[in-house]
Amino acid sequence: MRFVGLRAGFALAGLFFLMGGSPSLRSQTVKRSPCRADTAHPGWRVYTNREFRFCLQYPPKYHEVPAPPPDQFSNTRRFLGSLVLNSLPLGTYGGAVDNKASIAFAYIPKHFSMSQMQACCAPTGADEPPAPVRLGRHVFYFYGAGGGGVDYPDEYLMEMNGKILLISFGGPWKESKSPIEETKRLEPKILSTLQTY
Repeated sequence: MRFVGLRAGFALAGLFFLMGGSPSLRSQTVKRSPCRADTAHPGWRVYTNREFRFCLQYPPKYHEVPAPPPDQFSNTRRFLGSLVLNSLPLGTYGGAVDNKASIAFAYIPKHFSMSQMQACCAPTGADEPPAPVRLGRHVFYFYGAGGGGVDYPDEYLMEMNGKILLISFGGPWKESKSPIEETKRLEPKILSTLQTY
């Protein structure tokens, strides 16, 4: 009997999430984005972060997942949310696993500088600062795979209100420590649509 009640509770929680969660979450998703959609990518959706005042477009095969609750690492890296492929279960937090893919957003509350970006985000074995890359209206600083036998996301850092915004593209991975070529081709297209307001 207790098991049936537990299953009913999970079903109601899932329905609550699918219906838009709390009224405040629902009202955030109903608001129109202050950023204009780029006509170069018809059918793409707009991700908007109203707290940090930026938005970008992404393919409709991804769906938005809110940020997890703050944890012990929130003072060094605050996760803002992510976009995941529809194959991931709703409500999944964290990075991509194996053949899954995600685009994650994090705020690093450190002053924007090469040394701070290197300290917070350099992959294992990387001794150099991130490489600058101009995409659209913004300059991003890129880190790829590092040493060791683990998978690494492609990470793009940029200045946001004097601090560091991190956008990482995780997976899918296939016989490499870096995301597959399809993801790599998608990265500049998505980042070129980023707007601040």
